[in-house]
Amino acid sequence: MQRRNIGIFLGSVSFALWLIVCVTLFIVYAARSSYIYQFIFDGFGPAFLSISRVEPFSYFWGLAVSLLGSLLFSLSYISLGLFLFDLLGGWPAGASRTLPGYLALIGTAFLLGQMAISSIFILLGGLYQLTAGEVIVTILLMTLVGAKSCIRLFGNIKRNQLANPASETLDNFDKTLLSFSAIAVALGLLYSSARLSYDSVAVYFSNARLTALTNHIQFFPNDAFITSSFHAGIQYAAIIQVFGDQAARMYSWVGGIVLLIFMIALGETLGLSRRSRIALLAMLVTSTAFFDLLGDGKIDLWTSAPALAAAYWMVVDSQLPGRRGPPFLVGLLVGFAIISRPFNAPLLFVFMTLFYLLEAFVHKNEAEWHLGLLIKKMLEIGAGVLILASFHLIADWIILGDLLATFANASKMTSTSIWQWSFDPRDIWVFRLLYPFVVTFINSPQSLGNISPLFLALLPLFFLREVRLQVKISRELTCLLFAALATLILWIGLYFAVEEIRYVLFLWIVIFMPVASLTDISLHATGGIFPKLIKSILSILLIFVSVRAIFISLATYSPIDKNGNPQCYDIPFCDFLRPVNEIAPLGSRVLALNAYRYYLRSDLFVCSSRAGEYEVLRDVSKKSAEAFWLEVYRQGYQYVTYEKNYAVRHLFIDFVPAPSNVPAWMELEPIFGVPGDVVVAYRVVVTNPPVQSRKMCQKDSAGIWEVTTVGQ
Repeated sequence: MQRRNIGIFLGSVSFALWLIVCVTLFIVYAARSSYIYQFIFDGFGPAFLSISRVEPFSYFWGLAVSLLGSLLFSLSYISLGLFLFDLLGGWPAGASRTLPGYLALIGTAFLLGQMAISSIFILLGGLYQLTAGEVIVTILLMTLVGAKSCIRLFGNIKRNQLANPASETLDNFDKTLLSFSAIAVALGLLYSSARLSYDSVAVYFSNARLTALTNHIQFFPNDAFITSSFHAGIQYAAIIQVFGDQAARMYSWVGGIVLLIFMIALGETLGLSRRSRIALLAMLVTSTAFFDLLGDGKIDLWTSAPALAAAYWMVVDSQLPGRRGPPFLVGLLVGFAIISRPFNAPLLFVFMTLFYLLEAFVHKNEAEWHLGLLIKKMLEIGAGVLILASFHLIADWIILGDLLATFANASKMTSTSIWQWSFDPRDIWVFRLLYPFVVTFINSPQSLGNISPLFLALLPLFFLREVRLQVKISRELTCLLFAALATLILWIGLYFAVEEIRYVLFLWIVIFMPVASLTDISLHATGGIFPKLIKSILSILLIFVSVRAIFISLATYSPIDKNGNPQCYDIPFCDFLRPVNEIAPLGSRVLALNAYRYYLRSDLFVCSSRAGEYEVLRDVSKKSAEAFWLEVYRQGYQYVTYEKNYAVRHLFIDFVPAPSNVPAWMELEPIFGVPGDVVVAYRVVVTNPPVQSRKMCQKDSAGIWEVTTVGQ
């Protein structure tokens, strides 16, 4: 007995130390950086300096108007989506009518409306008709189409909640944890005025802003991610046209809310208690790989939401065998997730295949189950995927002129030669073997955040006998968890994107669920210091995430000025553009061999180099330096902004522009930095050029800047 007590004591002390170490390492080491916002904590100076740039009225007015804009767009999506949901057969008989179930219906309607309206915007943008007027008319019409369904749903929610009050009550700690989580999520809105991430300015948000300013779909680099950002990008563009850039960035926050809704609803459907779901919420909110995306212009939250929504309806479908509706809906959601990000195709194929095989094994002895039912489900899911895939191929043809552009770009994303490694690729097996520790404690430009330390910290709770004996996992959660774990293991074992949590976020949400359940059990099954320690850690982490959001958003504050030009401070990637913005005449053309072109003055941004021009420059650069500079002059470039390695990784141009390789009739005048620096900006000066410049940038009759060919 004495030995057993000593063993229990040592185990308790070890667990307490492990919990404290995990959380401390996360706070002090991993979370001190945000590579989304190009921020590393090195004192309080940057935040205090940025506070001096904040005009309180403009700051909060911008937040309010932007939030209103993103919510109005969301309301339109929900309204149309509810109408479409009714067309698909409505709510399956017997499905959950609890509050999380209703929220899942609203989330589903949002995604259905998003599919439809973004498809309309894509067609308008491909036909040079995406203007603010067309966007407003579309949003208003789609809201009216589903108004009746919307009113009926909210009436049903009110009646149902009055007739069926919650069976579980919240104690003070539950309320505290829920409040801290809600405050943290609300503070995520502050990121909408922070500095944009590298990927956003290089691809996603810059392309959306270009589309918004020119009224038709355009893009800068023709890289592997073009076709995967059609839907998110066109929505960003539409919101920018009506409510501005900050409102479009808040749309990422809306995507995060949709993801949270499906996480909570899925948890309830899988049998998690209310406290377990609150702990699950805390785990995702304290995952910086999720939280730091809430105000950025990347698309990861949008591509994760339909994948998790599909998992939710897969579970609902498995609980209601033989019912019509969900399988086809699952197919639409899976198709949307895939066309939004090709990486989702292999992930969802493996995940769904394993889940349905396990479900077939579990249900095989039930009277109403038969092989024909499984085949019917697969056909319905396939039909939904095929509809979305077909539209996407048509969009490829309209926008890119290539019906198979998606497949060509997908092949580029499987190449390790262009991947931006944050570690030696030869060490990848070490990262695979230590994967849970890597994604928890290593924060890098490749990972862009971490999972919550609560996962590793609380996982050992399973080894406590009093906790383990009370663990009860539903059949559906067992199947879903096995499918998620197997898919994740295959992904990190076979693919090189090991650190990129954002690609597999929906899998991690499923994997969090049993740990959230362990947390709930431990709070009432253990005695002594355990419950108080766990409660304290949960609260401290949520408070930390909230304070961190305030600090980062202020330290990287990058507003839109009164002339509509995005501002950016205190990093070289932005600083070297400032001289160009200050001295370049209106309509000047900039050869942008850098990522952060989004922070060019608006006219310079629209007039800067495009995808087709890069291809020409790449080809001539292989001939000679003389040929390269001749083409630079022909294209009408008056300034060059160069970032080391960007042209190689993103544009596949090996040529490095420098004063030493220009021809005799040209001079490159450095206006920021010197040759050899990481970033350098030049003014192009010519004397008696041997060719004529063929392009210039000027406003058309509608006041839109456009690049035109001289003589046409």
